[in-house]
Amino acid sequence: MKKITPNETRIVIIPDHPEIPAGTLKSIIRQAGMTDEEFIKLL
Repeated sequence: MKKITPNETRIVIIPDHPEIPAGTLKSIIRQAGMTDEEFIKLL
């Protein structure tokens, strides 16, 4: 997955599993440059 902003492009690998462990999800959120709160707002 790519996140493109005016200042940078981030590439984040997302596992294709029915469930993702909490630690893995937090790592994905961090790699995307987001806070937990920003991620939750997108749900």
